[in-house]
Formats: sequence, structure tokens, C-alpha cells
Amino acid sequence: MATSVSHYKHDIFVSYAHVDNEPLAGADTRWVTNLITGLKPLLGQKLGRADAYALWMDNTIRAYEAITPQLLEQVQDSAVLLLILSPGYVASEWCCRELSTFVAKVGKEAGRVFVVEREPVDRPEALQDILGYKFWVKNEADNPRTLGVPRPNYEDFVYFQRLDALGSQLVEKLKSLRAQSDTAVVTAARSAGTSSSVPRATVFLAEVTDDLQEFRAEVERYLQQQNVRVLPDTFYYLPTAEALRQAIDADLRESTLFVQLLSPTMPRRPPGMSTPQLQYTAAQAVPRLPLLQWRDRKLDLTTLTDPAQRAFLDTATVVAIGIEEFKQYIIQQLEAIEARRLEEEKRQQEAYLKRTLRAASLTGDTLVFINTGTEDLSLARELGEMLKEEGFGFSLPLLENISPTEKRRDLEENLVDCDAVIVLYASTSVVWVREQLRYCRRMQGRRDRPLKIIAVFSQADPNKPSLGMNLPNMQVLEFSTLRDSIPVLLQALQHE
Repeated sequence: MATSVSHYKHDIFVSYAHVDNEPLAGADTRWVTNLITGLKPLLGQKLGRADAYALWMDNTIRAYEAITPQLLEQVQDSAVLLLILSPGYVASEWCCRELSTFVAKVGKEAGRVFVVEREPVDRPEALQDILGYKFWVKNEADNPRTLGVPRPNYEDFVYFQRLDALGSQLVEKLKSLRAQSDTAVVTAARSAGTSSSVPRATVFLAEVTDDLQEFRAEVERYLQQQNVRVLPDTFYYLPTAEALRQAIDADLRESTLFVQLLSPTMPRRPPGMSTPQLQYTAAQAVPRLPLLQWRDRKLDLTTLTDPAQRAFLDTATVVAIGIEEFKQYIIQQLEAIEARRLEEEKRQQEAYLKRTLRAASLTGDTLVFINTGTEDLSLARELGEMLKEEGFGFSLPLLENISPTEKRRDLEENLVDCDAVIVLYASTSVVWVREQLRYCRRMQGRRDRPLKIIAVFSQADPNKPSLGMNLPNMQVLEFSTLRDSIPVLLQALQHE
């Protein structure tokens, strides 16, 4: 069955406590099964075809069986989570893990969690602000009664009214997600061949003891789904200790963050293989590499008899939280590292501009040529007015109602007479920007003095092609908005 939302294996994942689907004494029907059986034709009717969506519901696991990584993969590969909230759900560790796994991937604010209240219950924190569909009412004695028990009755108007409302909202969300997915596919197709997807960061996910292998695999999958590269690619197994250390160091130098899962178990490894302690020691020796370690918050360190192991599990870089929280925490740390990197790059760009413009002795008599195409002309005019307010001269190219010969002559005269050039790379093509930069270079021979600065103002866009070229004294400034970029340029122009 095809999914309504592309790039997902399932449109809807049904998360429920199996105790809520056990038949009552003397009855042969199951409440959750009845609910989903009634929901399916409504979804098909509202989407236009019975096979227009894919719903996944596990009918095999019993309440006493443990969840598997395969089941969590089904959760993560679903567009929408439909959960049946009850005391049994809240008490089930694995139901809560399904919920936290899904929320960790899509976010709480995405509107992709749908809650069916089987009966009144205190909600977990992850569900506090999510509207629910109450499949219970209060009777004459003001006590709650679950609708559809032991089976839906066609005279029970409230049950089917709420079932229809649930189906309508699910279909609306699936259509919205499908539209977003289709837009993303079109955007990706348009940019195909002009850009490549690169990992947002690289994490060194250290070796773990045998009891944590499943947790490490879970963290690795999560990071890869978040477009994070994970090292090492395989276990280290080398003939000498020196070769082993060199291989670990090489991977650490490529990494943005060192992550390690810890347990009180002592590792046993044959010669030539690495250990968690060895990898941690190697990471400590890498300058400016952040270290992040995890241990189970239920672990009581006072029960450990080995002082060295106890100290290893109690360092300042160790956090004691749930594994789902830790996975999100890793991403938060990577985002913080990226924010610091961008801030540092911005400071370096500002410093570069200040140094370049001071060397050029640019004063209030500075003439700045803002080179733009027709697509970015309004942006160029706005930039020119800001420069004018600060006491700097500016010039724009003539683009309208003149012949190509006159346009070229005007461009050449601007490039010969100006003190600084700003090339706008917002809506214009990379071909146009490269052509203008080459023109700057050709005009150098006609100038009395060389251009002291060429600033390419590039609005941030992950799909934008790289310029692939550089000129002496050229600087590419990438900002998300004009408001962010102008203060940097003005501050540089105001200092000799």
C-alpha cells in the first residue's frame, strides 16, 4: 500500500498499550481494534481511495514483551503518531518510549501527534499542550464511561461523531504534510546538480561496553537521520598500539563532537582493539574538541567498588539523563557549536573588512559601486540609501531603457571610478556574479589605483551554488537578511 506522504514507510503509526485491546470477559471484540477498523474506511473515503494511505498497527506484541529496535524504526519512519491514551499507556515504559522517539524526531510543535483519550488520565509532559479526542463521557453519577464498550453501537452518536472528527483532522494533516513533501521534492529537483548534501556535523561516537551496544546503535541511527556523520566507520583492530592510536586520532581530528555512552561494566578487549577509556583519553588530547558523555540516571555510583571506574563515570562531562533526552541533547550541543562557529566567522569578516578599508584609506569621500542585476535592484537601492545616510557615496548601474552598449560603458566607468565594489548575489545567478567579478579584474588595468575591496553580499541559501572563484581583496559575506549584513558593511566603511 502506497503512503500518502512520500519519504515515509507509514502515514500513521498506532501507538497503544496492549492491555487496552484485551477483550472483556464474555466479549469477543477489542476496543483499539474496533476504533481503527472504524477509522480506516473514513480515511479512505476522505482521501478518495481505500489504498491512498498506509496505517501501521502492531497486533503481535504482548504487554510483557520488550520493545525492539525494529519497532522503534517503524515509529521513526511514520508521518503521524496516533496514540491511545489511557492509564495503561502512561504506565507502559515502551509506549512512552515510542512517544519520546517520535517527538524527538519531528518535534512537539509539529502537530503530528494525535491523542485519542480512552478515559481520563493525567497526561505526560510531552502531551500537555496537544488537543485530544475524548472517547469517554460522564454518566449520571458524574463518573467517566468509555464510549464503544464492549463494541461500538450505531445508536451511540457521540462515538461516531468523534471518530469522524478524528478522521477529518488526520486527513487534513496528511494532505498538509504531502504538500510540504511535494514542495521539497520540487525544490530538490531544481537544485539538483548545483549543490550537494553535506553532513551538518561529524560526531565521534566512541566504543561502548557490550551491554550498551544496542543503545549505541540507536544513537548512531538517530544522528544519521539528523544528517550527522558518525565516526568511526568500523571497529578499530590494528597490529600495534601506535597504529591504533593514529587511527583514533585521525577520526577525532575530523569530528565536531566526541560522544560516549558509559556503564559500570569493565570492558575486556583482545590486543589490537580499542577500549572506551583509550578513546576518551585520545579525545582529551585533541585541542578544542568538546566532550559529551552519558550514563543511565538510575545508576547509583556509590555501589561501584572500583574507585577509578567510579571517577570515570562522575566527570564533569558526564550527563545522567534518559537516552531519548540525551539524543536530543547531542543535537542541541551541535547547534550551539554551529552557532558559535558562525558568530566567530562573522567577527572575522568584520575584522577583515575593517582592516581592508583602513588600508584603503576610505573616508567619507568613498564611492561605493553597488553592482546588481535587475532581480536585486530594489535590494541595491535600499543598500544605497543606507550608505547615503551614513555619509558615503554610492553608484548603481544603469539597467533600464538604454542600449547594451550604453550599459556596458556605464558599468566600465563605475568600475574605473569607484573606491569599493559590492556585488549582490541574492536572486541573481552564479553565472552573472562570476561574470561581474571577471569584469572587475579586467578593469583593474584602466584604474589609477587598484580596487581595495570587493565584497560579494550573498544571501544565505543551502541550495545556492558556490562561486568557485576568488579575487585578491575579495570577501564573500553570507547573511540571512539585509538587516544583518548592512551593519557589518557600515561599521567597516566608517573606520579609516
